[in-house]
Amino acid sequence: MYHSLLTATTHVPLSAPLPAQSSLLFIGAWKDPDPALTTYLRDLDYQVEDVANWRDALLLFPHRSPDMVLLDLALTGVGSLAVIVSVREVYQGPLVVLADSNDETCHILALEFGASDFLGGPVSHPLLAARLTALLRHAGPLHGARQRATIALGDLTIDAGRREITIRERTVELTTAEFDLLWYLACHAGSVVNRNDITLALRNREYNGADRSIDMYISRLRQKLGDDPLAPRLLKTVRGSGYLLNSHGP
Repeated sequence: MYHSLLTATTHVPLSAPLPAQSSLLFIGAWKDPDPALTTYLRDLDYQVEDVANWRDALLLFPHRSPDMVLLDLALTGVGSLAVIVSVREVYQGPLVVLADSNDETCHILALEFGASDFLGGPVSHPLLAARLTALLRHAGPLHGARQRATIALGDLTIDAGRREITIRERTVELTTAEFDLLWYLACHAGSVVNRNDITLALRNREYNGADRSIDMYISRLRQKLGDDPLAPRLLKTVRGSGYLLNSHGP
């Protein structure tokens, strides 16, 4: 188990301050998250919510929008990495995977499946905290803007604070991943954004050329927003370039 390998150490000051009261969902894939690590992160001013089962954690995402997810994954083979894919279907923010394996193949596959970072084997609490802080520092501007902004594009209104979407006065229910993608596109409305830009902003990693999850979310957004997939007016695909959200709305 990973928590038996995680080395508890005394607190070492971080090189940069942690974004104030960052929220973190700590998921134990098939076991309770390490309580010593939970305590350590709370001492660093993280708001930590821990869940012992990844399936239970998935049910929280319609009602939660953590700044980061920490997935404690006891690797029993490549198949166990499928949990990352399941998390990515509902969450697009920074996702850090802890594992009890330093196997290079597992490391590569974890990143391919959607992890923002992968830490295998014994890792000290200060080093882990520094990696989390670095990821949050990158994601901070997007999350900070989202907490206080509302964007209106014609009949489409996106309330980031309440995480509410209305179109022609009709409320639209989105998953966390769908909302995060729509918010990013809305922040760049009228401009073409490519898959690499989206993957960097939402997952803090380069696009690998094979991941089709962005396309899947675009398709779902069109369906939920009532945009004709054959002739979209709101959310357009610019062939060979990326996606464009119409700045005039639907």
